[in-house]
Amino acid sequence: MCGRYALYAAPEDVARAFGLATAPPVAARWNIAPGGEVLAVRLGGAGRECARLHWGLVPHWASDPAAGPRPVNARIETAADRPLFRSAFRDRRCLIPASGFYEWRREGRRRVPFFVFPAHAPLIAFAGLWERWQSGGVLESCAILTAAAKGELRALHERMPLVLPPAAYDAWLERGKLPGANASAVELRFHRVSPAVNSAANDGPALILPAG
Repeated sequence: MCGRYALYAAPEDVARAFGLATAPPVAARWNIAPGGEVLAVRLGGAGRECARLHWGLVPHWASDPAAGPRPVNARIETAADRPLFRSAFRDRRCLIPASGFYEWRREGRRRVPFFVFPAHAPLIAFAGLWERWQSGGVLESCAILTAAAKGELRALHERMPLVLPPAAYDAWLERGKLPGANASAVELRFHRVSPAVNSAANDGPALILPAG
């Protein structure tokens, strides 16, 4: 699953990694939580563009954006067929830039947080879906796709965000077949971090530091 992540790369690095014409106005954040705005990269009329999306998908056919589920994750195995995600999976895909993400491992009665980050690059991209709800106003929202955890990450949780390698960005955004891309193509590392990350009110670079 994916319930918290970080994006603290410089705007210029984000632009370079995602082939953007201009650097996006993004401030460093170390504890991005559902319910807020997140940075996404999607296709626009002139190619790739940045958008600010609400993290918690509201389908375009919803009668009221405040009613019903607002999922932050969608399972890659079922997203193409579920009514909640089917239209977005077909027509509205995006990339969610991240510097890393958090996962919690159950140890007895405790849930211990870990920070997962790329081994050889400053950024990774989650596969995402986005929707536009419009009725007297416009709300654009998104969900992050998840897949079965790979390799050593299975020791943390059975699910993880679907991490795409750069070679798969175009295929995903252009609504092609997902080219078998998953975290096995992107080397990830992780370490234990402070339980301070458990509160979405906490932010700052200390959250990603290794904890004893």
